[in-house]
Amino acid sequence: METQLDQAAENNPAPPRASLALAAAPFAGSGLLARAAGKMAASPFAARFGAAALAGVFTALAMAPFHVLPLLLVAFPALVWLIDGLGSERRALAAALIGWALGLGFFGVGLFWIGNAFLVDAATFGAMMPLAMAGLIAGLSLFPAGAIVLARIFWTQGPSRVLVLALSWSLTEWVRGHALSGFPWNLMGYAFGDWPAMLQSASLFGIYGLSFLTVFAAAAPAALVSFAGGAAASAPRRAALWPGGAIALLVAAFLFGLWRLAAPVAPPVPGVLLRIVQPSIPQADKLGSAKAAAIFQRHVDLTRRPGFDAVTHVIWTEAAVPVLLDEEAGALAALGAALSPNRWLIAGSARREPPAPGGKDRYFNSLLLVSPDGQVRAAYDKHHLVPFGEYLPFSALLENLGLRQIVANVSGFSAGPGVRTLALPGAPSAGGLICYEAVFPGAVVEQGHRPGWLLNLTDDTWFGHGIGPRQHFESARVRAIEEGLPLVRAANNGISAVIDARGRVLKSLRFDAVDILDSQLPSGEPPTPYSRLGDWSFVLLWMIGAVAAIALARGKPS
Repeated sequence: METQLDQAAENNPAPPRASLALAAAPFAGSGLLARAAGKMAASPFAARFGAAALAGVFTALAMAPFHVLPLLLVAFPALVWLIDGLGSERRALAAALIGWALGLGFFGVGLFWIGNAFLVDAATFGAMMPLAMAGLIAGLSLFPAGAIVLARIFWTQGPSRVLVLALSWSLTEWVRGHALSGFPWNLMGYAFGDWPAMLQSASLFGIYGLSFLTVFAAAAPAALVSFAGGAAASAPRRAALWPGGAIALLVAAFLFGLWRLAAPVAPPVPGVLLRIVQPSIPQADKLGSAKAAAIFQRHVDLTRRPGFDAVTHVIWTEAAVPVLLDEEAGALAALGAALSPNRWLIAGSARREPPAPGGKDRYFNSLLLVSPDGQVRAAYDKHHLVPFGEYLPFSALLENLGLRQIVANVSGFSAGPGVRTLALPGAPSAGGLICYEAVFPGAVVEQGHRPGWLLNLTDDTWFGHGIGPRQHFESARVRAIEEGLPLVRAANNGISAVIDARGRVLKSLRFDAVDILDSQLPSGEPPTPYSRLGDWSFVLLWMIGAVAAIALARGKPS
């Protein structure tokens, strides 16, 4: 068994060579760019709608697990020129349709995997999938539509329009991450997922700030084309300062990342050995409790595998066993026998809270801390629930239409009180994160109670083996970088992993492995600028960009 966490370099290969095109390829031949831009801008609107949708597909392919990063250098310059093609009129509807089309391509390719959740219990929910997915994709596409409308309001004819696009795009990404219940999935900064050094910038201004930098750099080649007078032409030579400046920013971010990754790390936490249990239980087997005993026994058998004597803390996944674990006296007694004499268990389980007089039972998606004698000593209740998955928004209305949440439960889950730090005997305190709570930037650490590490329990079997679980994993990695805290992830069928405070994957289990992962606990690091300031660091970066855009608009940037 390995006892040192010094293998980060082996687990973080160099980025693909194709991505090196980011620094060079698009900046030659501005005359060719001008001809392409002019043709695109002059096309019939239907063709431009299709081109925008294709640009959205390209942006989705820059996300995990594909990471074809150079496609952004096609998608965002094309988007700039499509906006140029709207002419001098402030046509909000046409701008919105361009952005909406891009969103259809982006979310249609990037989020199609969500439909798998409807097929786990296809007899009940399968018929809902087409309409639900169409509504989700169309609704989310309103955010890029808003970005293009906002950009169009402040559009210029010169190179500074690429900065305007970066400002509007990153702002609407932030809104998407917070509006209603929030959905900060596939933010543009995640395109650098194969570049650990580039991701380190998230420790300064978060993933939203990295999105701003990404869109600016990707759109910068469009500055080589001017649309003064409504006709495309090669921009004045000084316009090359824009892509040159973008390269300089990327290089600076990359060098900062190299410096941060190369800095010495503290040794692992002494006296703590974690065992992550990955049982790979098919989601269909968790529907109901018919197979609960067999599922429970698989967890116990994996927990007791060789090497158990040295383990101090065992970690099971989200909703590990399809019963209310804290109400199963026999199961808790068996756990006491399995854990004794000095090991603690952290397990995901549904939890029921007795009702107030005249009320109904309340159910929570919880993380339970089980002591060596088989007693539940503490619980963390998930507070950021999945709409339509764990609860039904506007339930009084929608239930009358025959709709209910996907997770089988009489009344849906109730939300917990918020982010909490959980005290753990024999280990540093942990910040509990259940499932997709790990995708919310700036919302994973309890204010005033910074934990020593982040603990993410999840079950991605709802979404198959495709791109969704990989996107989920990548988001969780960036939370570690933002907060300067290691993250331990226990996933039912993968990806279970131990990630250090700089986002490096130290150990992991492959998809569908029925296995365990034993690891020491990496040490946390001092609070990062982002962990101290939260999204205010992004706001500061955004305001600097906005001031620059205003100053350039008042001058003669072309």
